[in-house]
Amino acid sequence: MCRANEVLADEDLAAWLTEIEQACQLTASDGTARTVGRRENEAEIFAGGQRPEGRIFSGPSVNGEVWRRAATRIAEKAQQTTGGPAWLRLDDTGTLFHLTDRSAQPMQGLLADLQLNVAAALAAAPHVRGIVLSSGVMVNPGNARDETAWGASRSANADRTRASSPYTR
Repeated sequence: MCRANEVLADEDLAAWLTEIEQACQLTASDGTARTVGRRENEAEIFAGGQRPEGRIFSGPSVNGEVWRRAATRIAEKAQQTTGGPAWLRLDDTGTLFHLTDRSAQPMQGLLADLQLNVAAALAAAPHVRGIVLSSGVMVNPGNARDETAWGASRSANADRTRASSPYTR
């Protein structure tokens, strides 16, 4: 479980993540729960099957334009495929799915919201037939559920979830 109440500088974040990784290794070997803190942030480490139910991440949500990063990457990939017909795949492991309310949004609503953005991002790339947009494998925030809508799917278990959505022209 993680409570992120402060944005850390890159060096502090890297050091904290290293400490968390070390705590995970120790907990995996001896089964002892641990807490790793860094300033106003805290991560609780549990042995397999010992994590309490409920949310596993709390912290500020990302507000603002988070689509721009994904749209830029789609444009770069589309330019790389100039020529014959192509499909693109993008695993967005950044803020689009992970640090917004997208992880809890019902799949049908998520698809409808993103369809307009994908269409705009592909407007200058008529050779691209579509894109598979995925969240990549991410930690289940405690509210993801198995869903299928319009050919897309979200699979979830106690620890991990992944959403994959195909978009066509």
